[in-house]
Amino acid sequence: MLDESIVQIGSVTLASGKPLLPRRIVSPPMQLKEAKLVGPGFAELTYAVPAKQ
Repeated sequence: MLDESIVQIGSVTLASGKPLLPRRIVSPPMQLKEAKLVGPGFAELTYAVPAKQ
């Protein structure tokens, strides 16, 4: 079961691409726990994925 997701992103514009996850996680919504700079133009985002009730 997924309880946390850590994503690193860069400031690059692409014409198209594949989604990060194979499906949308909308219920319950992911909650941003932390955002930090990891280099010039890059960030690391940490999301909590609450357990479904």
